[in-house]
Amino acid sequence: MTRRLFKLAAATGVTLLTLPCQAQTARPTLGTPPQTEAQPGPIGVKLQSTPTRLEAIGLSVFLPVDSKAEMTSFGSNATLGVEFPDGLGVLVIKGQKTTNPDLTSRDVIESIIDQLRRANGREDMKGNIIQTTVTVRERQSGLAAAGIEGERVYLNFPAFDGQPALVRGFSVFRVEPRQFVVFDLMCEERVFATARALYETTVGTMDLSSLEARSEARAAAIENARSLLRSLTPDQLRKLAESYGERWERLYTPSATGDESDDKEHGYRRIRFKSGFRGEVTGKPESRWRGSDKTPGFIVQLDAMALEPNLRVDTRAVYFVSEDFKEESWTVNMALRQGEVTTESSVTGARSGNSMTVQLKQPGLPLQDTKPLIQGDAYVSQVLAQVMIPLLVKNRQTGDFAFYAYNPGTNTITLRQDTVEQPPATPELWVVRSRPDANTPAARHLYNGRGEPLRTELHNGRIWEPITLDRLVNLWKRKGLPLK
Repeated sequence: MTRRLFKLAAATGVTLLTLPCQAQTARPTLGTPPQTEAQPGPIGVKLQSTPTRLEAIGLSVFLPVDSKAEMTSFGSNATLGVEFPDGLGVLVIKGQKTTNPDLTSRDVIESIIDQLRRANGREDMKGNIIQTTVTVRERQSGLAAAGIEGERVYLNFPAFDGQPALVRGFSVFRVEPRQFVVFDLMCEERVFATARALYETTVGTMDLSSLEARSEARAAAIENARSLLRSLTPDQLRKLAESYGERWERLYTPSATGDESDDKEHGYRRIRFKSGFRGEVTGKPESRWRGSDKTPGFIVQLDAMALEPNLRVDTRAVYFVSEDFKEESWTVNMALRQGEVTTESSVTGARSGNSMTVQLKQPGLPLQDTKPLIQGDAYVSQVLAQVMIPLLVKNRQTGDFAFYAYNPGTNTITLRQDTVEQPPATPELWVVRSRPDANTPAARHLYNGRGEPLRTELHNGRIWEPITLDRLVNLWKRKGLPLK
């Protein structure tokens, strides 16, 4: 029955902001080693001796003894799934974000009730609910946990198709403007009293103290980013472009032998950074450029090929930003090849000031237009996002930096976090740890004292490493890998 509850919870999930992205799962992070004695809960529920942390949102809770938990992330939304002992029900704890800074916990509860009543009912031609099987069992305002007020509701779902009646409970807390924590319980009606005790006890242990510390650190990192951006001039970018030029890199998993012939190749890319014009993004010949096509600025061009089992992905991306950084545009074209079948898709984007539009084109689907919201003045264009690591190394300032940037993985503006280090034992080495959003593992970039890239280490053990074109061609030819 627990498996059915998990499936139903997923099928009737309620979100504040839907983000299309591949899910990632991981074991929960425990704060300290387990102890032998369980902690008694405030209403007699025995709790695990160490908290389970949802690091992406700075939250920790104590779960009932013998509960099982799994962490999952969808884009910028983090989720902790908990199976209560003895099949008493499931609890899903979600960190969710919204673009509406005025949204309250009461608004979210109202939206949840409305969505679930509509999903289990019928509407008239005007969209009014005329019949539904979902009823409100109990509702509570002024809920308090971790010093934050929230809202709670329990909903009844009647028995159907031989399955027992269910109860769904939601506790919603607005921890920051645009950010909420949602506790979502689902259990059979016959065990509701016991499941409720486990649920409300768990909610009552919510601790957001690490969120406060993280908020202060984030504010300092954003201010560092603002300071860097205020000092950045077109001349500095031109000099970086001149030194950057064209770079080739290979992506591989190192072999145990240390011989590159035994390495596992996963792809390669060419990156070019230069001064240029907006018309270069369009692909039109220069003779056909008109108006804004002649706007001067900076261009990053990326050509890449990725190999996975039975799959090849070819990508060409061109990014432009004007010299005053107020205008940008880009195109990304991808060809996914599986055997003899090739599927093509594209993304185009443009920004003027704080107004952005992104269009996604996929085969067999209508064009998808979105207008990502730029939330802060530490925003960086796609061009600057592509060359931010060498910019930070050239800046030669250690510390944390946080920039807002368009994230193609989530199709939203997310907070990118970069930490610059110069290890005391190796002062000639610069290390930058970079994350495009809070739920993506950091990549580790290594540069020498002259600002030249040495390698980039990914969380899955793969490495991006600079390579000359001749050496790349010879290596891939020896391994019988495609080059065209």
